[in-house]
Amino acid sequence: MTIQPAHVTRNTDGHWQHPDLPDWSDTTSSPEMEYWLTQQGLNSKVLQIGSRIPQEVINRWLAGESGRSDDMPERYSLGDSIVLAVYQTEEFTTVWLGTPTQHTGQRTDSNEVYSAA
Repeated sequence: MTIQPAHVTRNTDGHWQHPDLPDWSDTTSSPEMEYWLTQQGLNSKVLQIGSRIPQEVINRWLAGESGRSDDMPERYSLGDSIVLAVYQTEEFTTVWLGTPTQHTGQRTDSNEVYSAA
């Protein structure tokens, strides 16, 4: 993996993007993004975190806390994943994660989405 974790500082709209992500346009294709992830040795996972999870829990996830607790289900822990981007809407906080392929042994579909309401 050549991309390294970076400090997540969301803007006033709740958005953040890893500084090492390419400057993709709205017309960048999914295969192009997948190729870049492969070059980085990453699998892609998208978490859609619903509004019923307290903001302080979301902030702890984004800060990289990965321990098991009652409000942080194990399946949503970051582990060795790094945050690639964060987007805020009225309904969800969407977090795009990159997980090193050596930990999973295989590529996963970049459209793999997990939701926590």
